[in-house]
Amino acid sequence: LSIDLSVLKEYLEYDNLQINGIENLLSRLSLSADIKTNVGVPMGAKMTITPYSGGNPVEDAVWNTEVVLNHSQSADNIVHTRYWLSNLEESEDNHRPQDYEHILFPLQQYLSDIPDSLDIRLLAGTDPQQQCVIEPAREYVVEAAYSAEIPLEFGDGTSVTYRDTIPDMPELVGQLLQLGDLILTGNVTSSLPVEVDMKISLLDSDGGRVPLDESSSSQKIKGCGPGGEAVTTDIYMGVQKQDGVQVKDVSAIEVEFTVSTVGGVPLSDNCFIQAALQALVPKGVSVDLEEFM
Repeated sequence: LSIDLSVLKEYLEYDNLQINGIENLLSRLSLSADIKTNVGVPMGAKMTITPYSGGNPVEDAVWNTEVVLNHSQSADNIVHTRYWLSNLEESEDNHRPQDYEHILFPLQQYLSDIPDSLDIRLLAGTDPQQQCVIEPAREYVVEAAYSAEIPLEFGDGTSVTYRDTIPDMPELVGQLLQLGDLILTGNVTSSLPVEVDMKISLLDSDGGRVPLDESSSSQKIKGCGPGGEAVTTDIYMGVQKQDGVQVKDVSAIEVEFTVSTVGGVPLSDNCFIQAALQALVPKGVSVDLEEFM
């Protein structure tokens, strides 16, 4: 069986996304194996997991373990052997289903470079020292079903940063910043179950950042309400140049959202964050709106 991880890999390597502590974000990755048989022969098996990248096996990251398969007393009865491969220690894993035996799966060795897929193989063999029950002319089966669960969950030491850029700013913005400090106002609405730090950066036409007073160009955004409902935070941020800095121009505004670490908080597909912002000009400055538009 091959488990495709390419979708997860594309998501985590998105250009505007930066993830620190990815091993904590994926701390609950688990694989389950359900092996069923009506064979009356005690068997042991070697389970091997091989990561693939670019179509080739990553030989130095191959992992394997020994398992024991239950056997049936009659060909009429199907028996199951169920294993739960988890990155968490058994005492810490509260998500293991009933009737599954825990196996510690070393997730960290796969996270420096996430593979495209995981190939799972089960090689079973009989134990000649064990008594067997074989019924001639009966049909015997050995089947295995596998599944992967990869919930994203914040843990200690995890942070996720998302950046978005508003390009093609009017030349007037840079001219105003030469005269004095700008004020960014508006609101941010978030249904993320965490607090978010919002930071504003100004980019010049060469792609360089305008040196700003960071204490005035960042603000904490509230997370969702207790029922998961979206909450709106009012924004009032002063965009202040560092003392003595000359601003050539401002061609884009970069908005950066960094999710604060909150242990044990799951994300859902419906979580979102959105911002509506506007710039207030310095006091005493007259603006020709035709030029701005």
